[in-house]
Amino acid sequence: MDVILEFEKIKDPYCGLGQWCLHLGNELVQNNKDPLSLGFYLPKEKFQKFSYLGPLFPLRKFHRQLPFFLPKTKIWHSVHQDSRFIPRECSGKFVLTIHDLNGYFERGRDEAYLEDLQKKIKRADALTYISKFTKTQVEEFLEVTKSKPSYVIHNGISLKKCAHSQERPKKAPAGGFLFSIGTVVPKKNFHVLVEFLKLFKDLKIVLAGTLFHSYASDLKRKILEAGLEDRFILCGEVTEEEKYWYYENCEAFIFPSLFEGFGLPVTEAMHFGKPLFLSNRTSLPEVGGDLAYYFEDFEPQLMKEVYDKGMKDFRENKPILVRKLKERSLLFSWENAAKEYLEVYKNLL
Repeated sequence: MDVILEFEKIKDPYCGLGQWCLHLGNELVQNNKDPLSLGFYLPKEKFQKFSYLGPLFPLRKFHRQLPFFLPKTKIWHSVHQDSRFIPRECSGKFVLTIHDLNGYFERGRDEAYLEDLQKKIKRADALTYISKFTKTQVEEFLEVTKSKPSYVIHNGISLKKCAHSQERPKKAPAGGFLFSIGTVVPKKNFHVLVEFLKLFKDLKIVLAGTLFHSYASDLKRKILEAGLEDRFILCGEVTEEEKYWYYENCEAFIFPSLFEGFGLPVTEAMHFGKPLFLSNRTSLPEVGGDLAYYFEDFEPQLMKEVYDKGMKDFRENKPILVRKLKERSLLFSWENAAKEYLEVYKNLL
C-alpha cells in the first residue's frame, strides 16, 4: 500500500472533520490517475457506507498505545493534528495535516497540548496546513524545521455538486433572513447575535448546527429571555439539501466565530454570491479577502453599523460583488485539494 489515510472522524460525516474526510476521500479516488494505491483507516461499522473508497482498514482503539499493529504502508497520513493514531518512526513516511491550534487556546494555552503536537511535527516527514494563517500560527508557537516540506492546501466547496432543492425547510421563517451554520459551541461566538438582533425590528437569523453543547442551551435561554424565539431560529442539524436552500435563499451570511482554521461555511456562502459578515479573527480574513464585511468589535451597535453599511454597499454594487464572490469561490475546490495531496504523496515516495 502506498498511502493510508486515517479517517477516524468519518464516523460523524456531518461534523466539520467528517465532511473534510468525506469530500477529500471522494476526490482522491476520482483524481488518482497514476495511480497510487490508496487505503483508508476508519471505524469498521462504516465500511459498508464507504466501501466505494477502496481498500479499508479497521480502526482499533488499542492501536493508540500499540502503533506497531497499525496497517503497514509506505505513507501514513494523519488528517488532523489531534489524531491519536501515529505510526512509529520505523514504519514509513508520515504526513500530518494541521487545521488549527484551537485546542491550545480553548484550553487556556495548554502547554501539554503543544508538547504533544510538537512530537507529531518532529515525527512528520511532511506537513500540510489548511490555511496560511494556520501555518503562520504553528510556526509562531512551535518549532518547525525549515527543511521539512510544508504545504498550504485550502479546503474545497462541495455544494456545487448538491442537487438543487426547491422544497422549503420546515423551520425556515417567512420572509428574509440571515443565515449562519456551525456546531453551536463557545468558539463560534453565536451569542453576540442575540443583542445584535435586538437592535432590529424585523430582521431574522437562522442558525444551523448541532446543539449538544451546554453553550447551545445557554444560547436558547438568551433567545427566550430576549423574546426573539420567532426571529432567531435554531434549526439543529440540516441535510445537504436544506443547507443548500438556506444558502440560496438567505439575504446574507453572518459568522462571528473567534477561532477558525479555515472557515468552510464562508466559502459555501461565497459560492452563492451572498454578502458576508464575518469576525476579523484568525483565518477568516484570508478566506473572505476584501469581499467580506468584518466585525472588529462585538458591541451590538458597532456590529449594526458594519451590517447596515455592508448591506448598503452590497445593494448598490450587487452585480459586480456577486460576480466577484462567485469567482473567488472557485479558488476553493476539493478536486484541486485532492490533486495537491496526491502530489505531496508522490514527492515522498
